[in-house]
Amino acid sequence: GNDYYTTSSDFALAGGLFSSSFIFDKEGDDYYESKGSGNLGAAIGGLGLLYDEKGNDTYKGISFSIGAGCFGVGLLVDREGNDFYIANSYSQGFGMTQGVGCIVDNKGNDSYLIDSRSLDIGRYNDHYVSMCQGYGLGLRPFYAGGIGLIIEGDGNDIYNTDIFGQGGAYWYSLGAIVDKGGHDKYNGYQYSQGAGIHLAVGLLKDYDGWDFYQSNGVSQGCGHDFGYGMLWDVKGNDNYSAYSLSQGAGNADGIGILIDESGVDGYLNKFPQNTRGYGNPRREYGSIGVFLDASGTDFYSNPGYDSTFINSSTWGVFADYDHKDMAEQISGDNFKVQLDTAKISDSSRTRGRDPLQDTYTTEEYFIMAKTIEPRFSLWQEYGFRKLAEDSTNTARYIVTKFNTTDHRDVQVFRVLSQKIQWSIAQVLLDKFRLYTTGAGVFTQAELSMMCYIFGETKDPSAKDYLLQLTFDENYRLRSSAINALGKINYDKTDKEFIEKVILRLSELAAENSPKKLYNKDIAFALGNYISPLGMQTLLGMLNNSFYGARFVAAENLKKYSELALVTLGSNAIPEYLSNERSLIAFTQAMSQLNSNDFKVLFTYLIVSPVYNNEAVIYNLISLLKYKIESSGEKGLDVWYQTELNLLQSKVPLRVH
Repeated sequence: GNDYYTTSSDFALAGGLFSSSFIFDKEGDDYYESKGSGNLGAAIGGLGLLYDEKGNDTYKGISFSIGAGCFGVGLLVDREGNDFYIANSYSQGFGMTQGVGCIVDNKGNDSYLIDSRSLDIGRYNDHYVSMCQGYGLGLRPFYAGGIGLIIEGDGNDIYNTDIFGQGGAYWYSLGAIVDKGGHDKYNGYQYSQGAGIHLAVGLLKDYDGWDFYQSNGVSQGCGHDFGYGMLWDVKGNDNYSAYSLSQGAGNADGIGILIDESGVDGYLNKFPQNTRGYGNPRREYGSIGVFLDASGTDFYSNPGYDSTFINSSTWGVFADYDHKDMAEQISGDNFKVQLDTAKISDSSRTRGRDPLQDTYTTEEYFIMAKTIEPRFSLWQEYGFRKLAEDSTNTARYIVTKFNTTDHRDVQVFRVLSQKIQWSIAQVLLDKFRLYTTGAGVFTQAELSMMCYIFGETKDPSAKDYLLQLTFDENYRLRSSAINALGKINYDKTDKEFIEKVILRLSELAAENSPKKLYNKDIAFALGNYISPLGMQTLLGMLNNSFYGARFVAAENLKKYSELALVTLGSNAIPEYLSNERSLIAFTQAMSQLNSNDFKVLFTYLIVSPVYNNEAVIYNLISLLKYKIESSGEKGLDVWYQTELNLLQSKVPLRVH
């Protein structure tokens, strides 16, 4: 029959709270309604299962329902029918800490809808938090998340979310949608459609159908802050629309991938500088963006991209040359909470009837400054301004927080280090003196933060302490000290200090540590100390197994005008020209050579045993295109073009 299931209680209808709860319905157009939380296939510390065999059903919940799990499993299985799934947030295949939330729908034209009620107050005044439709969530920075899944069979399905959803995840979690067939429509505003945010993995894979993907940004195969996001469409004539940081985009050390295997596809974006295979080199490190359309005649908002290969940067495939930061998100009237600088104290402290006007403390100004949400930007600016005005007390205060696990605290430290450099440097200098003389005890986290922030000030007064810390047994502390040495503005006439630093960095590089970021920091710091030994060390690091170290080394080698002379002066083929990995990195270092040195060195590269490898050829073509665009020398342009045409004839894809 056509049944109606309803409850106003929590964990009462196919919902388990440290228990198990089940519903099995054989047939009928059923209506399931939860006015509480934890129902319709949801569980905390248990199992919640709703199994519906057949019928055009409606599942309506509010929060943490319709396939939601935390420290347990929440599962909704619907075998057949045109179904509606309606929820506000944290539902529809949602997994939190040590939990799995899943919807399995085998067949039917299904609609996944959001009844938006939870305003995303930190970012907008007209968009809402969803956290639905195959979403995994962890509680940053304390608890890793869970697994949220939607597994869809056949049918023309509609997915609709606002902020966070559709095969996405946040903080050590996994969220995924797998749709096996049908002409589907995916609509999400931000952080959706295969978006991994903050060390999380977000996946959306659609096997068949003419599908529509629509989003504003940070979506469609986007990885942010060490996150991994992928959108993979196997078959169909599909259309993709996004504003920015989407369609295979990596940001802040993330990896973003979009793969479309076949079909006549269309790609629209309004901010091409950071979409379709975009990665940026932030944090002396890098992000990876990969865009891959495997076949078919395709259409782009920028014409001329069909059947082309673009490898225009270290960090992206199918990327533009001009890498820019993501444009600021603007929504509606860009509402901002207005600033009120008057702090009202309790009137009971006075004999009068009116309350006192008080002043904010340093701690309160700090809280304002770390409010990163756009709506509170006026308060953030005010907090920073007041902290900078009282620089001495501010510097003393922030060092008491160097054991923090809150990433927003670190961002405030960093900004302040560039506003009140001298005050912070003096306080940290005293701390370094205490530590190195044994008069002070600090945790490893505090010492690493001290090094990092000192580097951000660029103040050289602690240079000897930083060098001393590169001998510490803890590699994380060594890495922080090395990174700081790469940032300080030391006296370039201090030859003794320069020689000590370069010798130490070269010794550390020779250890061939398996620590990836440690090697990256060594390569980064060497760029701040120019010398023949430093150059040789950087050349050796071109073969490092970690791409971040290789390409940071290549970037710093651009500072050496004698690169061609050193390479050509070798009695044998240099090791860094003898394998594909190091040769590709070396080509990046050649881009700033003068035209004569470049021509001689480029001709010499033919002696490399891997010169004709396809990956090497693509990078050489990109290098020649860059030289053509930047040279302006007519005679040389002809030579560049001749070499480019020869290389292009050896590979199947045209480099744009």
